[in-house]
Amino acid sequence: MLRGLLFKPRETMEHVVRNPNRELTSSFNFLLIVLYLVNAVLFVSTYPPVQDLLGEYGRWVVALLVPPIIYGFQRFVYVVSARLGLAMFAASKLPTDPTEQRYKRSLVAMSFPFATVPGVLIANVLSVFNSPTLSLVGVYFTIAFTFLLMMYALRTIYDVPTAAALWGPVLVQLIFYVALGMIYFMVLLTIWSGKMI
Repeated sequence: MLRGLLFKPRETMEHVVRNPNRELTSSFNFLLIVLYLVNAVLFVSTYPPVQDLLGEYGRWVVALLVPPIIYGFQRFVYVVSARLGLAMFAASKLPTDPTEQRYKRSLVAMSFPFATVPGVLIANVLSVFNSPTLSLVGVYFTIAFTFLLMMYALRTIYDVPTAAALWGPVLVQLIFYVALGMIYFMVLLTIWSGKMI
């Protein structure tokens, strides 16, 4: 299945959402959390400021706690951006029957690990080389490939145009992360200003 997502993404993702498999979904969810764990361990073990800030034991506690939080946060953003993006760009294609709405939303949530695992796996492999350039390539690949697989999933689930399935979630996530970045910047600015007084 993983090889299919990497080399035949459209056919594989369409198969995944048309043939929901609870066991396979659970396996991919577990694999995704493990990949986040590997990424966190690599980060805390190779980034000196984290080691200095958290100490020897603190960094490993953080490495174990962060992956489930990242998983929950990214899954939430994935599902919400799909819903809002399609509501903006393809509202007429969305079902009105509550039962059908719940079923299709469950398919969107189910597609999350399948859309996310391939990119995160490649990013983790590239991060092993300890090259800032390769790490940046890995980040961009993860983002692009996740949106590609998400687009195939939404197009299949809701029978919406390709543009709506791609650009709806992209726009929503862009707005969300820009707003989050501005809040983060304002918090840092407030802390810095307080120290200057």
